[in-house]
Amino acid sequence: MSHHNIQKLSDLDFVINDTITLVGHNNAIEKEIYHNMWAIDFDNDFIKTITSQDLCVFLTQLLEQRSAQIAKNYPHLKATFYLWHDELAEQLRFNILSGANITLPFRCKTNFISTPVPIIQAFLKDAQAENHPLDFENFTFLNPGDPGWDEFDDDDEEEDISQQTITVYVITLPQKNISSIINNTIS
Repeated sequence: MSHHNIQKLSDLDFVINDTITLVGHNNAIEKEIYHNMWAIDFDNDFIKTITSQDLCVFLTQLLEQRSAQIAKNYPHLKATFYLWHDELAEQLRFNILSGANITLPFRCKTNFISTPVPIIQAFLKDAQAENHPLDFENFTFLNPGDPGWDEFDDDDEEEDISQQTITVYVITLPQKNISSIINNTIS
C-alpha cells in the first residue's frame, strides 16, 4: 500500500503516474493489494481549497492512466478499480485488482454505487470539517479507578466489522471515454 499526503494539486501527479502490478490470477491478490492500493489524505490547510470537481478531474486522469497502463502492459487482462472513503483514517482510498466482476477483499458489507461523486463528497465533507471525531481533543482519557474504567477490557475481541457497510465505486478497466463516464455521473 502506498500512502501520500497531498499538499498541492501537483502532488496528485505522482499518484496518477505510479505503475501498477497485475498478476492475472486470484492467488496473487495480496501482491496486487500491496502494489496497487493507495491511501491519500490532504494537508489540513490545502484540503479546504479542494472541490469535488478537483477530485473528479484527478479521478478521471487516474482512470485514464490506469486504463492506458492495462492496455499497454496487460493487453489480455481486465482489471477492477475500486474507490472508497476510509472515514476513520480520513483518507480517500483506491485499488486495482486483476479480473472483472471479482469479489472485493472487504470483510464487511459493500454498497456498490455507479458514480464516485458521493464518495468524493463524503470524503471532502469529513476532511474539510473543523473537528473530526478522532481528533486528539475529542478523546477522553481514563485512568484506573475513574468512572467507566471497568467498562473497557484489554482482552475484548476486535469489533465484528462484518455487519458494517462500506460504500464503494467500482469500474472495470480498461475503458474508453473515461472522462465521459465520470462527467456524466457528476451532472
